Amino acid sequence: MLVIDEPELGLHVSWMPILAEWIKKAARKTQVIITTHSPDLLDHFTDYLENVFCFYSEDKMHFSIKTLSPEMLSEKLAEGWELGDLYRVGDPSIGGWPW
Repeated sequence: MLVIDEPELGLHVSWMPILAEWIKKAARKTQVIITTHSPDLLDHFTDYLENVFCFYSEDKMHFSIKTLSPEMLSEKLAEGWELGDLYRVGDPSIGGWPW
């Protein structure tokens, strides 16, 4: 198992595709868990929605986990939205930045 907290920290955005490919390659051989707040990294996992989970902090002691599915996001994905785009605009189906 490989667990990495925010692997994008300190990397230039141009490295996100390379980082995403490394993560996908590692996931072929072992279970990989990453956490991120990076919409740029999330963009590279739009085709892997069934493997993306959103964690919501309800308060300091409680959180919930939400799975994503193409069915939930099909309309926006069909319009060309990427996973990171939905995070950037704070879409309720994925969460994101609280504006």
